[in-house]
Amino acid sequence: MREEEDALFAEWRKRHQRFCPDGALDENRYLKSHPKIVFVLKETNDWAKDLRRTLLEIDRKPTWDVVGRWALDLHEDTRPVKWEALANMSAETKRSALAKTVVMNLKKSPGAGSTDEQKFRQVVRADADLILRQYRLYKPCLVVCCGKLTADCFREDVVKYKGAPDFAANAIAYWWLDGALVIESQHPKARERHRDLHFWVIDAVREVWGTQSAESAVSCDAVQLTPEPGRSRSAPAPGSTAPAGSAVRAWHPLDLVLEEYAKVRQPEFAAHGENRAWRQIHPPRWSEELHYEFWQVRGKNELEIALHNERPVKSAVSAKMLEFEGRPLPGTNWHLKWDPEFSWGRSLYIRCPLATDPGEMARAMVALIQLTHREIDGAL
Repeated sequence: MREEEDALFAEWRKRHQRFCPDGALDENRYLKSHPKIVFVLKETNDWAKDLRRTLLEIDRKPTWDVVGRWALDLHEDTRPVKWEALANMSAETKRSALAKTVVMNLKKSPGAGSTDEQKFRQVVRADADLILRQYRLYKPCLVVCCGKLTADCFREDVVKYKGAPDFAANAIAYWWLDGALVIESQHPKARERHRDLHFWVIDAVREVWGTQSAESAVSCDAVQLTPEPGRSRSAPAPGSTAPAGSAVRAWHPLDLVLEEYAKVRQPEFAAHGENRAWRQIHPPRWSEELHYEFWQVRGKNELEIALHNERPVKSAVSAKMLEFEGRPLPGTNWHLKWDPEFSWGRSLYIRCPLATDPGEMARAMVALIQLTHREIDGAL
């Protein structure tokens, strides 16, 4: 495998002045691992070294802390792992977990701290033939695409997948490629709690593969979805979309709520972000920490519609928010709840079952804004 990688990279180098090799960190350990995991990432940040050696010799953070935890908790011989152990994972444990995986960047030339999406996609499209040839060297049964841009480029520009992703109960997208389960995760450096980043991926994999209990072994030899009575348990055929009814989706993806919200919102209250689990609304004059938010609650079939005051920006704002506790949300059957111990500050919110009509959830956000915006704005 290493010889095949190096031969491919020799061809690839002719297209780029600076080139960053990657791939199987330890070929023998990867081939013996179960499940075989490929992590697909975007690019390195302004350094051109062989990632296969670098990750085994240098303790790189923070991206690789997150990826290392995923690898440790997904491999059959090291899982399950309690969060306390994952959070305090040693550099040696991380290197050992990563050594059993493949890590491949779509763009092999170094990048910068921020990415020009248009230029990035141009490079990926130009190199798509070589990226696909590299991917096919590994024959994985689990692929984790790290970040929305990475996932979109891999799906649309590299493998040219014709179907639409399905969604796990926690809003993580997934699809099938030549028998492998492809998970579209958040970027490892996303502004999320590390515990949430970790379990969004782990929970989605266990759900789709039908391994709900911690004692169940992840298996890629007979990938199966948890079915409803009378539905097929078999995975989709290689390269195909999931058959109708193969995954239960008794809820509306956040994208559907956002589509409805775009029809009824005022122009200054657009929803922003790329995270598959949340979108934020930043009214004019408000700091980034103070915002409205749609949030698909991890581990629960609920969508939270909230006003968040993170870290908190001003005590007068929190006091004003508290005045709304228990008040009915106009035009709905919900009453506002107050959370003084929200992870990053204070929160005024309602939670809707995910089976709720997307238009109803969109209108609930409009009602929350109309009810609170003027008074909160006056408290700034």
